[in-house]
Amino acid sequence: ETKRLAGANPVDPEAYEAFMRGQYFLDQGPMGAEKANALFQLAVDEDPNYAQGFAALAYSYILMGNYQVRPPKEVFPLAKATALKAQEMDDGLAETQKALVVVKWSYERDWQGVDKSLTRALELNPSDAMAHNWHAQYLSLMGRHEEAVAAIKKAQEIDPVSLSVGAHVGRILYFAGKYDDAIHELQRALELNP
Repeated sequence: ETKRLAGANPVDPEAYEAFMRGQYFLDQGPMGAEKANALFQLAVDEDPNYAQGFAALAYSYILMGNYQVRPPKEVFPLAKATALKAQEMDDGLAETQKALVVVKWSYERDWQGVDKSLTRALELNPSDAMAHNWHAQYLSLMGRHEEAVAAIKKAQEIDPVSLSVGAHVGRILYFAGKYDDAIHELQRALELNP
């Protein structure tokens, strides 16, 4: 981490402001996906060396495809190219690996690539609840239920109030055949947000 921080490139303040505004709109779901995409594009136009901006731009393309804001066949190739550009600029960003996970999972169905990118994302940021969440879903899909339960519990430990993680805890437990535990966890998620 010390070596990585010492080599960190300064970010143009205007690019950073556009990035932060893009993050806000990214959290707004389908209604904010295009606005987020435009702001992330502005960020990388302002600072063409802003790897994190490119990773966020890639993720905004993914959301537009997932939400059907734009056709997936149009935006997923852009997401992949943009994520690979971010990775080329800075191989140490977990966000880039997470974007590649979604492209490989949702668009390419490249399961070995999903596993590789998830492993790398967790190496880069072991405290990323969403990466643990996705890892658990991947393990469950592969029939590795006990590992999936351990991974989703780790995600829940990191972010105990995440509705997404809470719902997936129940789902993972259900597929692992732990029905009573699944019901308990899903009721808990409903209590957080009915």
